[in-house]
Amino acid sequence: MEEMTVSLAGDAELIIGVDTHLDTHTAALCDGRGRAVAHLRAPATAAGYAQLLAWARSAAAGSRVIWAMEGTRHYGLGLARHLASQGEQVTEIDNTRRAGKRRAGKSDAIDAVRAARELLARPHPAQMRADGDREALRLLMIDRDNAVQSCKTARAALAAVLVTAPAARAAAPPAPPAAGPRVRRADLPTRR
Repeated sequence: MEEMTVSLAGDAELIIGVDTHLDTHTAALCDGRGRAVAHLRAPATAAGYAQLLAWARSAAAGSRVIWAMEGTRHYGLGLARHLASQGEQVTEIDNTRRAGKRRAGKSDAIDAVRAARELLARPHPAQMRADGDREALRLLMIDRDNAVQSCKTARAALAAVLVTAPAARAAAPPAPPAAGPRVRRADLPTRR
């Protein structure tokens, strides 16, 4: 029995691969076979996001476009959110080690084309990580990890204090709380 795979990228006429950085984003418009048609570098600002989207819509001339981006949770987060809010389909390309990366050279334009080609090669591309519940869970996990690390640090500090304490203090067990005389209910004054 033959297994059938469906590629999201196969439905698109054009793929836009984006190489994201702190200051700039480089986009490569590729056809359905992964051939680069056009490139654009824009600043990583709201104006740059609008510039990239306007360029893509103009170059696509009504064709169906899918965006393939690395770093949708890092440098590309602002662009990914902007594109999604404008109704664009954004897929996430993880930072995988690509064979031949060193032989083919490296530039932002080449990396953008690679992102588009990687989307074309995947039978099941990853959708952009959504905000909302998933983002809330991510923040809770970060907070939990921070609390666990703080607890480990506090325990290590306490152990260091106990190990380096003076011998007389370290050998003696802690004194129990001072016990006062036991008071029975019958011994309490009553109101009359």
